[in-house]
Amino acid sequence: MSGNAKTERPLPLIDTETRSFWESCQDGHLVLPYCEHCQQFWFPPTSACPRCLMPVQTYRPVSGRGEVYSYVIYHQAYHPAFPPPYNVALIQLEEGPHMISQLIDINDQEIKVGMPVQVVFREDQGRKLPFFRPRSE
Repeated sequence: MSGNAKTERPLPLIDTETRSFWESCQDGHLVLPYCEHCQQFWFPPTSACPRCLMPVQTYRPVSGRGEVYSYVIYHQAYHPAFPPPYNVALIQLEEGPHMISQLIDINDQEIKVGMPVQVVFREDQGRKLPFFRPRSE
């Protein structure tokens, strides 16, 4: 392997708990587990509601809108697929849950806590992954 070869991004594992989430991403839709009992969304997907522990769950579409709750800009390489600098953001969705993702279409120096963002899907190795970009109010 040459020194110029690009290392592929590690992809998330798909299992029975996350399959609906990832299949919806492939279709360009963001869905989250929803508890019919306590009427709350949550993330990441699990087999039971983390609030009331009811095992029944459905998936419902969400807006994909939210705001930057927190973020970090890495200046050290921790994996060859992620050359620094790069950002990792904690997004609070309008529906309540938080998601960890990366902000795109913005310079790292322009990222601000509270900044409104919108989900976008980008293909990587044949799979669509959710990222977030700034949105105007």
